Amino acid sequence: MRNRVETHIEAPPERVWAFISDFSTYPDWNPLTPRVEGRCEAGARVRAWVQLRGDPFLMPRRILDVRPAARFAWTSATWYAWMVPGERVLTLTAVDGGTLLVDEERIGGLGFLIRGTLRAAVLAKLEAFGAGLKRVAEDGGAAIARPVPG
Repeated sequence: MRNRVETHIEAPPERVWAFISDFSTYPDWNPLTPRVEGRCEAGARVRAWVQLRGDPFLMPRRILDVRPAARFAWTSATWYAWMVPGERVLTLTAVDGGTLLVDEERIGGLGFLIRGTLRAAVLAKLEAFGAGLKRVAEDGGAAIARPVPG
């Protein structure tokens, strides 16, 4: 199963990156992964809570790639990742007037079994992720109560 969402954000990649890389801001704008504990660095294992429907559930992740203002990638680090491997990649590209965010998620293996039941929910949450990131990056984090990175 593959999902891809593109969002144009009227802010420079560095500002968009500041929110992607600062997990403490996620509860304020990220409806898909409202909580992440750990460090934003390649090779790190983090505890991420995913919210597709209902209450968030713990989905451990391993960060694969961190390229400031350019790329962030992580993969599932659950005990069943060998059966349902998943990877999510965020790519930031500077464009006239801001940043093009490309959000791609790939779920392989037995993931085809859940494609019909979860695909619409996953796609809606990826779109909501882009919209939330767009909102905070374009307003410079004005809606966030705590200090904003960058």
